[in-house]
Amino acid sequence: MAYHLQGNPLISIIIPTRDNEKILRRCIESLFERTRWRHFEVVILDNGSVEPHTCAYLQQLQDQPGVRVIRHDAPFNFSELNNIGVRHAQGELLLFLNDDTEILQEDWLERMGSFAQLPHVGAVGAKLLYPGGRQVQHAGILNLEDGPGHAFLLQDGDSPGYYMRNLLEYNWLAVTGACLMVARDRFEAVDGFDETLPIAYNDVDLCMRLHGAGFYNVVCQAVRLTHHESVSRGVDHIDQAKRERLKRELAHLYEKNPRFFLCDPFHNPNLHPNGIQFEVPQ
Repeated sequence: MAYHLQGNPLISIIIPTRDNEKILRRCIESLFERTRWRHFEVVILDNGSVEPHTCAYLQQLQDQPGVRVIRHDAPFNFSELNNIGVRHAQGELLLFLNDDTEILQEDWLERMGSFAQLPHVGAVGAKLLYPGGRQVQHAGILNLEDGPGHAFLLQDGDSPGYYMRNLLEYNWLAVTGACLMVARDRFEAVDGFDETLPIAYNDVDLCMRLHGAGFYNVVCQAVRLTHHESVSRGVDHIDQAKRERLKRELAHLYEKNPRFFLCDPFHNPNLHPNGIQFEVPQ
């Protein structure tokens, strides 16, 4: 499914980063080389970079038309960085993008933007693939018994999944903040990202609040990016401190959104979250 962008909207692409020159360069170069829609600006949130190569590259970007670098030396808070980015952005459509992503197709902004402009749509996500281009990292977020998690994780990107949900545009409760577009007026209507969720689940919380405000969140499966997941800050489950932090932030997520505790209105609990088909014993 595809719509046409209405008018000539400025799309603000907001990218937090810190000391990731090679990773950020790959993201930015793919963005400028492979994006057909040219009416966009890039707002980079530098969270205290100190490496000389990174600082030199950020200065190079600052001198480039359509790119703004905002310095914010403070402990990492994904929500705060993105909110600051919005305050410096001028676009009517906001795209939050991780620095460890890579653009794969020319029409990605038009496709996502056309959904974000629909009056009933809140957040718009994309299909994110692990490096190599086949396995799914994100095709929508499910809210299950153990908390929010990625649907169709590690499945083939071209596999249909149940009811073609891995290939067609469907409503989902949440999409990942690694690549999330939303109209500015809707983002501001729900007060943006919650800065009391600095690391995890801030994207899920935003989507839950958009849903609570009457909007539907959509994954545009036709848009594919490579996601070099967690290159910049590591994997959350590898040590005890991070596991405890995740537990606290998950509890806070449900304190804020109690009606979604163990509840996902867009998922049938009789279906496997990864779309795996099981043979029925004879």
